[in-house]
Amino acid sequence: LAVAVLLLFHRLRLVLAPFIIAYLLAAALDPLVVQMEGRGWRRGRAVLCIYAVFLLLFLISLFTLLPVAIAQVGEFAREVPVYIEKAPRLFEDVRQRLGAIEIPQYLRDAITRHVGSIATTVAKRVAAWAQGIISSFGFLLWLVLIPVATFFLLNDIQRVRASLLRLVPERQRSMVQAMAADVADVFIRYLRGLAVVAVLYGLFILVTLLFLGVPYAVALGVMAGALYPVPYLGPFVTTATILVVGAVTEGWGVALAAAGLSLFWNQVFDLWLFPRIAGRSVELHPVVCMIALLVGADLFGLPGMLFAYPAAGAVRIIGLRLLPHLRSQLSAATDDLERGEPDLSSAAPKRAK
Repeated sequence: LAVAVLLLFHRLRLVLAPFIIAYLLAAALDPLVVQMEGRGWRRGRAVLCIYAVFLLLFLISLFTLLPVAIAQVGEFAREVPVYIEKAPRLFEDVRQRLGAIEIPQYLRDAITRHVGSIATTVAKRVAAWAQGIISSFGFLLWLVLIPVATFFLLNDIQRVRASLLRLVPERQRSMVQAMAADVADVFIRYLRGLAVVAVLYGLFILVTLLFLGVPYAVALGVMAGALYPVPYLGPFVTTATILVVGAVTEGWGVALAAAGLSLFWNQVFDLWLFPRIAGRSVELHPVVCMIALLVGADLFGLPGMLFAYPAAGAVRIIGLRLLPHLRSQLSAATDDLERGEPDLSSAAPKRAK
């Protein structure tokens, strides 16, 4: 039965994933609702208030940075014709620099002959990959579905939990409740850590670009922070955009320096800061976090990568809770077997005298 359930879950993983994410978000926000209920709030009003507060904070953060970012994007759009005229000179500069390097003639001919087909192939692969991500996961649909499902689940999460607990034997309900509370705490700390790291990454990119004198630094910093939670794709888009913007505005020297520092900060955050913050929030070793990231990517793609760390932490908590229980049950079963073992010596027929 367990194998059949797992196979069915794997089969429907793309359908169930947004609802699982919504339930986890609702479980993460539920402690705030419970605190407000303790102060006399009705649950529906508390949920609406929390949504309103998060929406207000989101709008404040948007309207403090968004006008500057929009102005910079508009300025860049107005300057696009100038940058297009400047682009051939940039590539000519690259060609001249490569010409100064001693490259065998046959290698130059091969590069000239195949560079077009290579660029076309790479562009097609990237486009197909991006289209596959969008079509496979219904990313735009998720952006609407997850908040709506989170709202309704948060409003009725107590009834949902009660319905789920009724499926658990009564003597094990307290253990399951404690386990669920620990799992929710892991997700709360993880989401908080992810938000902190994303904001710090955006600020580091912003300060770096301002230091190098790259235009549109605010827009690029906001984009970097917003895309950082998307593993691999986010930093790649950020670095590529910084390289292009830096090249057409300040030249290849500044562009390469900015892109190089962007890659450097990405490695620092990915390999040092983020594993430590996320690993501490889920109490996992960084190597275990990396394994969880690969497993999440294989099972659920980008959403699996986003929630791989807290899911691994949840598995750890469930294991720590269940192992002592299973050991006690196994020990009790062993004792019962030993006490119930028949005495073969007494059961043997007596020899007739």
